[in-house]
Amino acid sequence: MGEDCVINCIQFFALRGEISIVGGYFKRSSMCFSATASFGASIVLTGIGVASLKQVKESAQYPFASIPLIFGVQQFFEGVVWLSATHSEWSALQYPAAYGFLAIAQMVWPLLFPLAFQRIEKDVSRRKFIRLLQIPGIIIAAYFLYCLMSFSMEVKIISHHVFYDIEFPRTLIPIAAGFYLAATVGTPMISTDIRIKFIGGILLAGYLVARIFFQPSLISVWCFFGIACSIVVYFVLRNPRPKSLL
Repeated sequence: MGEDCVINCIQFFALRGEISIVGGYFKRSSMCFSATASFGASIVLTGIGVASLKQVKESAQYPFASIPLIFGVQQFFEGVVWLSATHSEWSALQYPAAYGFLAIAQMVWPLLFPLAFQRIEKDVSRRKFIRLLQIPGIIIAAYFLYCLMSFSMEVKIISHHVFYDIEFPRTLIPIAAGFYLAATVGTPMISTDIRIKFIGGILLAGYLVARIFFQPSLISVWCFFGIACSIVVYFVLRNPRPKSLL
């Protein structure tokens, strides 16, 4: 059952950048994001999340195992954002869904990742190092909470991507990005398990792709790489024996 979910996820991830459904017909497109893609990703991620939680063998693994399920919730929120932007009858849900998506993207991940990876790390010194990265994670999560509460936000659709136009202080963006990447990308890269490092590599590659090619919609595009990360999470839990990279 768990492997079927993962196989379906791989198939969906391979197809979603090539086809979209328009008026009941398949139409080729170029990285066309939509409500269909977001809800489809949410369903698959939820399946992987449930399968991952079933693989948990000790309580310390629960934060790590919850990652795919939370990604699924995040993509569900973005699916609602898409519907609210394209169907007037859904417009009342736009801001609740957008803030739900951003709360996970900007606050949950920098808090959860250091916790999840340090709890499954076997090497004591590396576990302490990962724990230190909880500090920038807490700082950036608190900063984003302040920004979301203090500045206006508008949802826009630009070239088939969702753009969350938030009036953050522009001068602090490089510092905020550094803190965020330290907490989310840095923590898995420290792991002694090569498969966990691969999660960090996926996140870094996703950030660079989104930054270079989809800058206005960086948050939305980057989060789709959570599908690939979730597949790795499942297989790590299925076979928790660490594979060290020396």
